[in-house]
Amino acid sequence: MLLFRRASLAQKLSAANLLGLALLATALLFLYQKTLSDYADGQAQQRLDTNDRVAWDIVKRNGDQFRFVDGKLFAGQTELNGRYELVDQIKDLVGGVATIFMGDVRVATNVKSADGSRAVGTKLAAGPVYDAVFKRGEPYRGKADILGQAYFTAYDPIKDANGATIGVLFVGVREAETHAEIAAIQFRAMMVAFVIALAVGAATLLLSRRMFSPLVHLRAAMAKISKGDFDGPAIHANRLDDIGEMACAVEVFKTNAIERKRVEREAADQRVVTEKQRERAAAERARAAEEQATAMLALADGLTRLSAGDLTARLLAGFSERYTKIRDDFNVAAEKLRETLRAVVASAGVIDTGTREISAAADNLSQRTEQQAAGLEETAAALNEITATLKKSAEGARYASEVVSNANDDAKKGAVVVKQAVEAMDAISKSSEQIGRIIGVIDEIAFQTNLLALNAGVEAARAGEAGKGFAVVASEVRALAQRSAEAAKEIKGLVSTSAAQVGAGVNLVAESGQVLERISSQVSEINRAVAEIAAGAQEQATGLQQVNTAINQMDHSTQQNATMVEQSTAASHSLSQEASQLANLVDQFQVGEAGSAPARKELKKVA
Repeated sequence: MLLFRRASLAQKLSAANLLGLALLATALLFLYQKTLSDYADGQAQQRLDTNDRVAWDIVKRNGDQFRFVDGKLFAGQTELNGRYELVDQIKDLVGGVATIFMGDVRVATNVKSADGSRAVGTKLAAGPVYDAVFKRGEPYRGKADILGQAYFTAYDPIKDANGATIGVLFVGVREAETHAEIAAIQFRAMMVAFVIALAVGAATLLLSRRMFSPLVHLRAAMAKISKGDFDGPAIHANRLDDIGEMACAVEVFKTNAIERKRVEREAADQRVVTEKQRERAAAERARAAEEQATAMLALADGLTRLSAGDLTARLLAGFSERYTKIRDDFNVAAEKLRETLRAVVASAGVIDTGTREISAAADNLSQRTEQQAAGLEETAAALNEITATLKKSAEGARYASEVVSNANDDAKKGAVVVKQAVEAMDAISKSSEQIGRIIGVIDEIAFQTNLLALNAGVEAARAGEAGKGFAVVASEVRALAQRSAEAAKEIKGLVSTSAAQVGAGVNLVAESGQVLERISSQVSEINRAVAEIAAGAQEQATGLQQVNTAINQMDHSTQQNATMVEQSTAASHSLSQEASQLANLVDQFQVGEAGSAPARKELKKVA
């Protein structure tokens, strides 16, 4: 890189031309090689098609029908297995290689391995060729590697009468045979391009040296000008090309350099004049600085007095005409500041009085508000207790109403039951009467039976021995009739007693029904009274709840008011403190009038 920078323009131009020629030659050679390679591939494909047609013609001479016979491939009546003369004939006629496959096994080929043996008995490898021929039944065209050498190949399926693929006919052309001639042409082209590039480079170098030789002269002239030598003659200024323009530019540079020297001499003279003017200006600035220093000292003294709080300070002497405006402006500003502070002192007193009154009122209001809030809080608590008690009373009244209502219902049901009992007692009384009548009939029957048994006994006695058995029966019937009569009497007595007791029970049940009716009417009246009491208690509880809600809202508002009053009180106290601080600050100033002294004293007391 350093050598390239130090090289002359002629050398750089020659190197650039050589590089450009090399790139152009490389591009042309690549394009030429690509074109020749494509042409060679096309010629190889045409040759391959020719080989394929010749191979099919030679095979089909033996027959057009292909078939398997005893595990061998036949074309017509001719066996194709081991028919090397067919594939050798193809090679003799068109060159290249040829193979006949039975299925995917090579059975006749002129492809030989390294030891000179024919590659029969091997199978077609799986891949694109196998898929195209055996799976899709289509021919395959493309490049393939056979025994380490690249070939242009053609694989055609051999099909039987049913269209099934039973073999393959292969022909191939070695790629090296078609590209050998192209490689020789490419080598010759490269040699020609190299020779042309060297010739053009040499011519470019000679031409560039001749073209750039005037630049060497111009460079020497420019070096002399840079050293301050302007006496040399003009070089190549009469040329009409770029070098002539550059020579004219060099002459302009030389003229400008001469003019610059002249201007530098005039500038030196001007600097002498300027130095004298500068000295006069420095004397004038020193005088002005002295006046400014005097005015600034007086102004500083006045500002010092103002900063100390003396608002009566004024600037009187020590100012020239240039600084009189500063003195007048200072005096006016001090006077306005004094008047302003006098007004501030008066306002501070008024503010302090107002803030004290506001603070006292705020304190009183805060205390009253706190008391009111405490009272409202107690009232709210009491109302809460009363409301809770009324709620319990209302709930008790409602429960009592429900109990009384249930009792009323039970009393009504009891009256119904008593009525039914009275009716049952009446039915029992009627049944007792019927039983009495039945017992009377039974008693009569027993009496009649006794009479009949007596008569039967008399008749049996009259009959003698023949009537003894009948007499015994009559005696038993008479005894039975007597017992029946006695039982009937006992039952009749019991029925009479039961009838009397049932009658007494009927009377008692009737009286109970009357009592229950009176109780039911009284319970109904009690139920109405308790319901009215429950409704009134519920209304009172609702009213107290609303009052309690209002009291709670008032309590909440009072609490908020108390908070606001506390904030207002704090603000008034803060304002009072600020007024006191303002009094302390104002007291630092002297306004020069006795009328403002009472206000300052009052502010001091507040502070």
